[in-house]
Amino acid sequence: MKNQCYSFLTTIFTTCLAVTGESADMHKKNQDSPFGNYYWNVSAVTIHPALDVDLDGKPDTDLRILVPDCEKDDSERYFANGTIVSNRGLVRCDEEEEPEEEVGTWSYDESMRTIIMENYDTNNPVEAQIESASDSEIVLVSQHQSSIGTHTIRMILKRK
Repeated sequence: MKNQCYSFLTTIFTTCLAVTGESADMHKKNQDSPFGNYYWNVSAVTIHPALDVDLDGKPDTDLRILVPDCEKDDSERYFANGTIVSNRGLVRCDEEEEPEEEVGTWSYDESMRTIIMENYDTNNPVEAQIESASDSEIVLVSQHQSSIGTHTIRMILKRK
């Protein structure tokens, strides 16, 4: 559903990133990815230098300011078959919301350390580089070009 953290952050990434498309070699074995068999929660999403993302006239660095509280405990699991499943967490945005739902697909190129995520609620894929990965944290980084220059978007995922 549209009221979920993954969907929202994918929309932010899609808005902030220029993605040229998915290459044929991006369908390498997803089991080679750093995600393992775990759920991941977005703990931080920043943009540097700052950009006015909430249109209040003040530059922002924290992109999570736009995420509703009911979506902040949502987490995603990246299955080896290329699907992404969202777990809505304890705080629900809608009482009729399913506790878990398939929300998109993903692919990973281990040699390039690049992940491409496609959310069913958005039109454009999201491409990011894996800056670092451990058993408990993954850092994804992308570049965004705006009218004021180049911005670095950094998303930190924590294992749930």
